[in-house]
Amino acid sequence: MKRRRVLLFAPAAVAVVLLAGCAGPTPVSSAPPTATTTVAPAPTPTASEVAGPPQVRVPFDCDALYTEATATPLVGVTLTARGGRNAALTSLYGVAERQAGMLDCGWDGGVATDFGPANGLGIVVVPDEATGYDNNVAAAQPAKYHPVTGTAGDKSSYYCTSRGLDAQGYSCVGEMVVGKYWVLIDLVHTVPVAPAVAAGAMQKALERTAATVDSAGPELPAWIPPTGAPSSFCTDAQSTTRVRAAIGDSTATLYKDTNGPVYTAANVGYSASYSDCFWTGKHSASTNFTLVPGGAWAFPGIRPAISVDSTLYGAKFSAWTVPGAGSALVACKGSCEAFLTVGQTAAQIDVEDAGKAATTAKLAKLAAAIKAAG
Repeated sequence: MKRRRVLLFAPAAVAVVLLAGCAGPTPVSSAPPTATTTVAPAPTPTASEVAGPPQVRVPFDCDALYTEATATPLVGVTLTARGGRNAALTSLYGVAERQAGMLDCGWDGGVATDFGPANGLGIVVVPDEATGYDNNVAAAQPAKYHPVTGTAGDKSSYYCTSRGLDAQGYSCVGEMVVGKYWVLIDLVHTVPVAPAVAAGAMQKALERTAATVDSAGPELPAWIPPTGAPSSFCTDAQSTTRVRAAIGDSTATLYKDTNGPVYTAANVGYSASYSDCFWTGKHSASTNFTLVPGGAWAFPGIRPAISVDSTLYGAKFSAWTVPGAGSALVACKGSCEAFLTVGQTAAQIDVEDAGKAATTAKLAKLAAAIKAAG
């Protein structure tokens, strides 16, 4: 089963998660386990917070930034808009973004290749995260790429890199602060362009986006997470024991990735609502967990999408009854991917396909393990 990458923002532009090197995963001691997780305590509600399903807190939609007609000249091919404040939820990453109030926009064109995404523009706007730029820009904008700084907004940085010997064009990644907003922009040219053309297109995108954000006004009220939403499953000392029992592999070990993500604007939602961990053993394939505390509101309306590079591509999701889960959608094709709720937590669990009855039983045990962790 292909291991999923932690990724909130994945347009047909540069992936937000930048990998360093090719080292394999490193096993972590099973007592206590550690994992890629940053779950903060639920904030005390204030007058500027609202109950009910979370909404995008940015007070404009994607078409205020760009339309298909205005985005197309940046890359020289026809682009199609996607995303926006009312976009359908197709992943738990999208659920986490929505809970953080983020606006995720994309304009895509062409067909992706083995060398990377197709032509496109991607913009993520994050409310109340101006300080995040200072905390993360050094990692997200490495000095080796010679980033250009201070050209837009209150603070900004961007760089462009060649797509390599076997791929044409350039990929550009930019970040900036505009008031209390943190903005990430990715721009990809798969057609041959001069470096100055790619850099000029990125500068135009930064300036146009900065002007829109600057005139937008304050962010909308924050969402109030439900009581008891945080989940400690990925850090609970007993989770390894429970997972081993559920999958029938006493050698299953919690792993963390040495190729950790570079945290940029699109990862900000993790600070309040995201955790990710997985176990691999000698007698079992990887068992993966993605958890969004408080994300149960997205069910049963969520419509999971399977990426074209997944081994599950072509499989269809259907509703299953999983004991201990409030709602469950499962797709299987050699392996199984399940989207389900455990209390107030939304979970995605990837397991081996052992047939519907056995897989249901396994998912029920894993749901119970999530619930036991609290």
